[in-house]
Amino acid sequence: MLLRLLVQISGCLTLLFTSTVADDPGNTHAPTSRSFAIGYEFEVQDLQPNAELKVWCPVPSSNDHQRISITESSGWKIGREPKYGNQVAYAVRTTSTESQKFELRYDIIREEVRTGQTKSNIASPHPKDHSVWLKANTLVPLTGTHLRLLSELKPATNKFEQSQQLYDLVLNHVDYRKDQPGWGRGDAVWVCDSQFGNCTDFHSLFISLSRVRNVPAKFEIGFSIPTDGAEGDLKGYHCWAWFHDDQRGWVPVDISEADKHPEQAKYFFGNLTADRVAMSTGRDIVLQPPQTGAPLNYFIAPYAEVNGKPVPSSQIKMSHTWKVIAQK
Repeated sequence: MLLRLLVQISGCLTLLFTSTVADDPGNTHAPTSRSFAIGYEFEVQDLQPNAELKVWCPVPSSNDHQRISITESSGWKIGREPKYGNQVAYAVRTTSTESQKFELRYDIIREEVRTGQTKSNIASPHPKDHSVWLKANTLVPLTGTHLRLLSELKPATNKFEQSQQLYDLVLNHVDYRKDQPGWGRGDAVWVCDSQFGNCTDFHSLFISLSRVRNVPAKFEIGFSIPTDGAEGDLKGYHCWAWFHDDQRGWVPVDISEADKHPEQAKYFFGNLTADRVAMSTGRDIVLQPPQTGAPLNYFIAPYAEVNGKPVPSSQIKMSHTWKVIAQK
């Protein structure tokens, strides 16, 4: 793959490239894999006694790129929400103390994702009807001022080339920054105007522009697993996106990682490291069983209701952990 020179635009170094991932000779080595254990633990605090507490949390699914083995699920009922096929753990308790603790534990074998090297031996739980991945979400609209960015694109001969242009476009337009309010909601119009944000914002803009160009695109969220050390606490979340190509199937992009690591910008179009676990897919999520509150913007943190009313996130203290089992 031919790598163009770094060019300076508006005082920022931006990496551009012109050919496809499949041409990259650096992709010839065998995909890497990692195995680790996750402890998904949290506490719902400041509760009134004798109240009905309902709690939902995401459970990762096995797919082409990860195998999940649940090792601790006492007290949970695990089902799937119907729209996206995400696994959901659900529990109901009558509160007797001011706080209630919950945990789920699972082992994961996660493989590096390579365009053109995707295995098909595990059935995906996610919808095969691509029409769901062409529709608008609340913060990922198909109309708005952000569509002006599409005027910068050159004519493309196919969807893969067009998606590569969109990847470059978002990478060049948005900076990974969290130093001002507004980031993290995945609002495609907002991030276009602000030109900064986190992974949620980068990929919401990419997904919106893809869908406008009639390319199915979906949002996936989970955790990054650190590459240093053997165990520790999980800090925050990480997300990425996928678009569908007629010849290659689903192709991943991780644009925020490409912005943070410009030397890997070529890699993150079409590839994902094994240093992650996917927890859920999609936006505007209605849980199983359905929550009383509004659909969730995305599903990575626990969600709780007391007597039918949403519990503020400030009352949910998370303490998720990770531990390496093996890697190669």
